[in-house]
Amino acid sequence: CSSCPRLICSSTETNVLLLHRNMSRMFALLLALALLQAQSPAQTVNPPLSLDQAREMALKNHPQVLESQANALRARELTREVRSANYPTLNGNITGAQAEVNSRLGAGVINDPRLFNHMGMGVTFSQLVTDLGRTHNLVANSTLQAQASTQDLQATKYDVTLNVDQAYYEVLLAEQVVKVAQQTVKARRSEEH
Repeated sequence: CSSCPRLICSSTETNVLLLHRNMSRMFALLLALALLQAQSPAQTVNPPLSLDQAREMALKNHPQVLESQANALRARELTREVRSANYPTLNGNITGAQAEVNSRLGAGVINDPRLFNHMGMGVTFSQLVTDLGRTHNLVANSTLQAQASTQDLQATKYDVTLNVDQAYYEVLLAEQVVKVAQQTVKARRSEEH
């Protein structure tokens, strides 16, 4: 807002960007906790996740990746929709009415005493001949938007992969710190005895 101080009111884009960053960090933290849980001695059923497995799981299930995939698909379909203006269209209409004998009501209103049964049909065929390049420019714009959405999807995948890598290595570091602490406790206990 222009009337609010910068520290109090920030733009919507900044809020959305911060929300996405926080969601990525939270997802990475949850993945890290899942890795720790998978590697805990109480659960020996599941082997620990490798880095490639963690990446694959994140790319398959992360909400930002799913959102970007849906946006890229929507952009490709919008290109098809815009391109459809170049193709011919065919429309058909059928209508009919039946008159009751000696009735003055037809289609809900009082009419001439002589009502007749009638039926009508029509077909319309239309083809765009020219719009002086407007459709071509719309298709080009839509194609570029689809390419941008695809690149946005790739950037989102890179971002998620980076977050997974950071979380994975933070878990490995935390495990090493725990092992060193356990060895230190074990060494001190052995020195006391």
